[in-house]
This record gives sequence, structure tokens and C-alpha cells, in this order.
Amino acid sequence: MGSHAASVSTMIDTTLALLLVAAAAILVSGVLLGVGGLRSARERGMGNARLLSPPALPWTLAAMGAGAVSVLCLLPILLV
Repeated sequence: MGSHAASVSTMIDTTLALLLVAAAAILVSGVLLGVGGLRSARERGMGNARLLSPPALPWTLAAMGAGAVSVLCLLPILLV
């Protein structure tokens, strides 16, 4: 019985760690999108800001990568 309790505790710790990393990745993604939007707005003007324009494209791609990390962190939780 003791090893089962330790196994459950380890599983909860792993799940919590994955959830925290996913949440942090989502926050980073939002910040990256915000920075990209501000850079685009500064260069193109506030009404013409686009996230796929050259000044914002690297930030947008980095935000997509951070979003992918959050999805990959949630996959083991969803599949078990």
C-alpha cells in the first residue's frame, strides 16, 4: 500500500509540473504576441498593425512555438 501512495503522489507532482509549464508557456505566448503587435504598430501605425508583417513575424512565430509547447505539455495529461 505504501508504494501505491508514493506512485499517486509522484503522478500528481508530474501532472502539476506539466500544468504549471503549460500555463507559463501560455503567458509567454501572450507576452510575445503583445511585443510583436507593439513593434508592428510602431512601424506601420496603430491602425495598420499586423502580426504577420516583417517587424512582428519573429515574435508571432515565437508565440506559436510557445503555444505548441503548452499543447505538448497537456497531451500526456489528456491521453492518460
